[in-house]
Amino acid sequence: MILLVFKASITNAVIQNDFKSLKKEFSKMNLPNVQLDFSNIFNSQQNLEDLSQKLLHINQVLLSSKNIETQNTCEMIEYKKLRFDLKLHKSRLQLLKNKVDNSESYNGSIYKLNYAKQWYQLLTLWWLGEDISPKELKAIGENEFELAYKQLTLINRVEQDKKIASKNSEYIKKAYLQTEATLMQHFYKLFPTGWAFKPVKIEKSNLGNSFPAPGYYNLELETFFYNPLDDNYNLSQLDWLFVHEAIPGHHYQKQIVDKYGICSQQIVTEAEMAFTEGWAAYTETLGKELGLFQDINSYYFALKWQALRAMRVIIDVGIHAQGWSVSEAESYWLKNFPEGKDVMNREIARIQKWPMQVNTYVYGKYKIEQLKSQLKQQQGLLFNGVQFHKNVISLSQLPLSSINNYQQIFTNNKKGVIHEK
Repeated sequence: MILLVFKASITNAVIQNDFKSLKKEFSKMNLPNVQLDFSNIFNSQQNLEDLSQKLLHINQVLLSSKNIETQNTCEMIEYKKLRFDLKLHKSRLQLLKNKVDNSESYNGSIYKLNYAKQWYQLLTLWWLGEDISPKELKAIGENEFELAYKQLTLINRVEQDKKIASKNSEYIKKAYLQTEATLMQHFYKLFPTGWAFKPVKIEKSNLGNSFPAPGYYNLELETFFYNPLDDNYNLSQLDWLFVHEAIPGHHYQKQIVDKYGICSQQIVTEAEMAFTEGWAAYTETLGKELGLFQDINSYYFALKWQALRAMRVIIDVGIHAQGWSVSEAESYWLKNFPEGKDVMNREIARIQKWPMQVNTYVYGKYKIEQLKSQLKQQQGLLFNGVQFHKNVISLSQLPLSSINNYQQIFTNNKKGVIHEK
C-alpha cells in the first residue's frame, strides 16, 4: 500500500454549513486509510510546507463544520465519524511535522520513538475508533486471556494427532462442508430466518506458509480459503476457523450488511477492522450453540486462538507502550502461554510490524460482549438473542463507536427515522 495525499486546494477548504458540503469536501481530500505496516506511515516522505498546508486545510474544514445539524440518525453517525477522522489526521500530520528533518526511523518499537505516547494514541484511534488508554487496553487483554486460558488448561486432550489430513486431500473440503451442514442445522436458533444469503464458496489456498494463517476470507470472491501451512492439515481447527471466516463470521457479515445494513446512504469513511474482526471473534463463542466444538480437540483449538489473540494485546501494549524488549516479550509469553510457543516468534514479529492491528479482534469482541451484558441486565427475561445478533450485525459496516448509540439507533429505527436498505 502507498500513502495517499490530499488533492483538494486550500482555497476550497471553507465549506458551506451543511452535511452534504462537508461530505463532498471530505471525499476530495483523499485521506489515507489505515495501513498495516506502520513504517509506511512513519517513514513516509513529507516536507514541512506540504504538511503545514494540509494542517491548515483540515483546521479550516473542522472550523467550518463545527455546528452542522444532521437530519437523521445515519447522518449523525457519519457526521461524528467524519469529524473524528479529520481530528485523527490532524494529529497524524502534526506528528509527521514534528519529525521533519529528523533522521529517526521506525525499527519495531513505538516506545523508542520521539512522541511515542502520541503515536500509540494515534494508532489506537485509527484502528479501534476510540480513545482507550494502554492500561485499559492491556487490562481487557489480560481478562480475556485469563478466561480463555483457564478453560484451555481444563481440557484433557486425547488422541490429539489422529485428525490429520494431507494438504492435498479432497477430504478437507468435504469436512468443511460437513461443518457447514452441522452449523446450519442450528443456525436459526441464534440468527433471523428472514435474511437470505449466499452459501459460502470453499476452496484450497495455494499461499501456504507465505501467508501465516490456516485460512482466510476473500471479500471480493466471497470465498473461504483454507490454507495448509505445511504438508498436513489438522482437522481439529475446522470448526472455529469456519465460524470466524465464513458463517456467521466474515462471509455472513458481508452478505448481511450488503443487503440489510442500517443506513442506506454511502458512508464515505472506511469500515473499521475492530467491528469486522470483533464480530468474527465474537461468533466463535457461539460455536457450541451452533452444534460445533463437540470434539474436545476442536474446542481446544478455539480456546487456544481466543487466548492467543488476548496474549497479542498484552504483548502489543508491552512492546509499544511499556518498552518491553523482544526477549522480555518472549519470556512473558513462554511463562504464561507455553501452549502458544509454536506461533510466538511469528506473532511477535507481526506485532512489531503491525502495531495495534492485532488488538482489533479482542477490543471489538469486548465491545459486543459488553453491550450484550448491559442489555441482558436491563431486559432480563425479555432479552432476545436473535434480535440482538440481527441488530449488531446490521450496524457492523459502521464505526465500532456506533455500539455506544445502540439504544438510540434502534429506538429511532422503530419510529421509522433511520434510513435502511
